[in-house]
Amino acid sequence: MASDGASGASLLSASELNQLLTILKVSDRPLGDVATQFQRVFQKADHFRAACAVCILLEDDLLTVAQRVAGFFVLTELYRSDTNPFLPVFLETLEKTTLMVEKGFLVQLLTSPPSNRDAAHKTAAAVVAEFASVTHVDVPELGALRSVYSTTVPPVPQMAAVEVRPIVFDPVAPAD
Repeated sequence: MASDGASGASLLSASELNQLLTILKVSDRPLGDVATQFQRVFQKADHFRAACAVCILLEDDLLTVAQRVAGFFVLTELYRSDTNPFLPVFLETLEKTTLMVEKGFLVQLLTSPPSNRDAAHKTAAAVVAEFASVTHVDVPELGALRSVYSTTVPPVPQMAAVEVRPIVFDPVAPAD
């Protein structure tokens, strides 16, 4: 994600990635505070770019369970009044994860209206503890969410969808 190489193709600078990881590491502060900190550290114009980095960290399983909870909450809060461009990541994770903590938390995020979300007042550690003994989570039908998403968000061009993520500097890549 961070690259100091000649190609300059990085999603976040090393400093920004450090800041992001520091924000997501705080498991003893309410998730609402974590989301607020994210919005303070990253200017509004950089929210999408930083949120993409959170998605990569989530998709590549590079975060602890508590950090994953914080990451999903931040992504939810950033787009609480809009169609969330990261909804496919939420749905895919919900379908594939074997972690009941993650599954239960994602069901809460996806099925509760933003105004009724009590997760903002909980810490990531409290969410993990809340779902620690859960052995089964009922996942609602997600077709309606997929349908709303597919009709409101423009499709990603096919070539952009298959690009390699700019995670590691390629020393053999030609300079721009």
